[in-house]
Amino acid sequence: MRPRFSLLLLVPCKLSRSEEQRKRETEALTRSCARSSTGWVGYRASKAAANQTIVTLQRELSMRSTPSIALALHPGTVVGTNLSKPWTREEDAGKKPGVHDAATATGKLLDVISGLGEKDGGRFLNYAGEELPW
Repeated sequence: MRPRFSLLLLVPCKLSRSEEQRKRETEALTRSCARSSTGWVGYRASKAAANQTIVTLQRELSMRSTPSIALALHPGTVVGTNLSKPWTREEDAGKKPGVHDAATATGKLLDVISGLGEKDGGRFLNYAGEELPW
């Protein structure tokens, strides 16, 4: 029997492959959060809650007789959304790593999901099926 999936899609910010890019993006996020009305407290609390929800849900699902998994998925940067409009252009889709239009992002996430099994729960994966750090 194929597992059922319980999914929570998280799109906190664009994650990159390069450590230097990740540092720059983290610094930009830090500046952005510092300027926002919720600041770091709101961001950290919501991120921690979402992460813990996936991990806890996976633990509970693993104790049931019906195989199910919970995981978090990061679609990359999806152009044309309200989140990405301020810093991406729709013509960037497919030209930059991790930048997709909505249809491509959806297809990539469905490809990742189709390759998962019972032991893959409780993880945070990107659009290429690569594990991301919590």
